[in-house]
Amino acid sequence: MDDAMLPREGTQRFGGESHWLNCQWRRAPSGKARRPVLLAIHGSDRDVRGCIDGFSPIADRLDLHLLAPLFPDDPANSVAADSYKFLVDGGHDHLAEMDAALLAFCRMTGAAQDQTILFGFSGGAQFAHRYAYFRPRTLSGLIIAAPGNVTLPTEKETWWAGLDQAEETIGSAPDLTALREVAIAVLVGEEDLAKGLVDRPPNGPYGHRASALAGPTRLERARRLHESYVQSGLNSRFAAIPGAGHDLQACIASAMKVLLSWHRDE
Repeated sequence: MDDAMLPREGTQRFGGESHWLNCQWRRAPSGKARRPVLLAIHGSDRDVRGCIDGFSPIADRLDLHLLAPLFPDDPANSVAADSYKFLVDGGHDHLAEMDAALLAFCRMTGAAQDQTILFGFSGGAQFAHRYAYFRPRTLSGLIIAAPGNVTLPTEKETWWAGLDQAEETIGSAPDLTALREVAIAVLVGEEDLAKGLVDRPPNGPYGHRASALAGPTRLERARRLHESYVQSGLNSRFAAIPGAGHDLQACIASAMKVLLSWHRDE
């Protein structure tokens, strides 16, 4: 679409016939070619609008495109509703859906797909850090905010607690070498301490015997993920957000500080 005809923001389906996602989006204000995309992934509540509204000020300030996909949901089926967090299941290849949607959006706007900054909150943080293992060459930055379950960068545990058998499950191989070139921030509220809500016992949906390997709460799991990243040679920083519980907008506010610091470092 001609840039002069392209609205500033919109809601539409991006992708092809087989793989696609409904998305809300907002265009970078300058209209320049090859601007980065800030790709924001919703949590279990699927608050796509909250992602767009929360990030709009920083996207405008830094001249970023903003894209927020809506993953398929089935309120009557928690297994299907959670499937995006684990990349494949429920009849969907969510990795391929995200690839197709991002490519179509970049073609429409002229954005730089290989400069994507990926943010995910809660269930979206689960998707984001797992997506990054398989698509690091797409990313320039990764912000993981309050994940309920984490995949550590180790082959000592099977997928999804670790990366052993990940290729057989997902259909792509993890690429930690490329991920070492990506700036990473792991964020979580210092009061995000609820236990039980993030349990994935072996006999439950998406259960794993090592689901609590990183600790019982989101705070501990986020910190352990960061520590594991550093031990694996990844470029990670960690922040516990003072006074915050499990809150999207608090995490967005912290993520905006990260984005500004990365911008100053350029």
